[in-house]
Amino acid sequence: MSLNKPSYIVVGSALFSMFFGSGNLIFPLMLGRDAGSAYVVSTLGFILSAVMIPCLGVIAIAFAEGNYQKIFSSLFSSRLSTLLIFIILLSFVPFGAAPRCVILAHASLNSFIPMPDLWLFSMIFMVLVWYFIYDQRNLINNFGIILTPLLLISITIMVISAFLYGEVDPPTASHRDLFVNSLLEGYNTQDLFSALFFSSSLILLMKNSFDNKRELIVTMLKGSLVGILLLTILYMFLIASSSLHSDILIGHSGADLVSILAKHTLGQKWGLVAGFGVALACLTTAVALVMAFSEFLRAHILNKKYHKLALPISLLSIYLTSLLAFEGIMAVVAPLMKIIYPLVVIIVLRYLFKLWLKAKSQS
Repeated sequence: MSLNKPSYIVVGSALFSMFFGSGNLIFPLMLGRDAGSAYVVSTLGFILSAVMIPCLGVIAIAFAEGNYQKIFSSLFSSRLSTLLIFIILLSFVPFGAAPRCVILAHASLNSFIPMPDLWLFSMIFMVLVWYFIYDQRNLINNFGIILTPLLLISITIMVISAFLYGEVDPPTASHRDLFVNSLLEGYNTQDLFSALFFSSSLILLMKNSFDNKRELIVTMLKGSLVGILLLTILYMFLIASSSLHSDILIGHSGADLVSILAKHTLGQKWGLVAGFGVALACLTTAVALVMAFSEFLRAHILNKKYHKLALPISLLSIYLTSLLAFEGIMAVVAPLMKIIYPLVVIIVLRYLFKLWLKAKSQS
C-alpha cells in the first residue's frame, strides 16, 4: 500500500482548483452585476446548474472508476460514444474553457502591471501548463496543498474588500428572467464536463495510491463534497460582491470584470493580489483541461507511435484559439452548450439510474 495516499481534503482541494477557472469567476460576476438587489435569485439558479449538476457527474465518474467511456457507452455504441466525447472535448478544451483561461489571466494581470502581447503571454502560459503536467507525481499535492490555498486567499481578499464598500442597486431584469439567465450561465461554466473529465484524470492519478477500489471511490466522493462546498460558498460571495458594485461593472466585457472590481475595491497595488489569484485559477484549470484532452487523444485518436504528440497538439490548439477575443470564443461555445450540455446531463442521469437499479436488484 502506498504511503503517499492523498486525504479526501487534499482531493477536494485539488478538484476545486481544477474546477475553478475563468468561467467560474466571470459568470458569477456577470450575474451579480445584472441582479443587483435580486442576487439571491441569480445565486439559486447558478448553483443549481453550476454546482448540483456537476456533483452528479463526480458521483458517476467515481463509480465508473475514472472511465468516462463507460458512462457514455451505457447509452450509445462504443464508436458513437467516442465521437460524442471528442465533440464535447473539442468544444470544452481548445474551443472553450482553455483559451478563455489564457485570455482572462492576461486581462487580470495586464490591468495592474505591464504584460507582453497576448501571443507571447499565451506562449509562456502554455509552457507553465506543460511543466505542471510533466510533474504528474506531485500534481495532486501541488493543486491541493499549494495552489488552492493561494487561490482562495487572493480571491477572498477581493471579496471581503468588495463587501466593505458598495451599495445594492435595483435588478436590471425580472426575477424570472434573472433565474433563467443564471441557469444558462451555469451551463456555460461547462462544469459537468469538468466533473467527468477532470475527475477522471484525478482518479487515474490516484489509482496507484489505493489498493482498495472501495476506498478510492469513498475518498473521491468525500473529496467531491469538499470541492463542491468550496465552489458554492465562493459563488455566493462572488455574486453578492458583484451586485454591490454593479454601477461600475455594467457595460464592460466579462473578461474585464474581475480586474475592474479588484482595482475599484483594493486599488492599484492590492488589486494585483486579486489579479494574481485570477491568473492562478486560470492556470490550474488549464492544466486539468490539457490533461483531459491529451489523454483522450492518446487513448482514442492517435496511433500508439504518435502518443507523444498528444500533449504538443493540445497545447498548440489552445494557443491558437487563445488569440481570439473572449466574445468570439463565447459566440461559438454558447450555442453548442445549449444542445450538448442537456444531452450530457441525460446521459449521466441515465447511468446513475442504471447503477441504482442494479444496486436495488442485488439488495
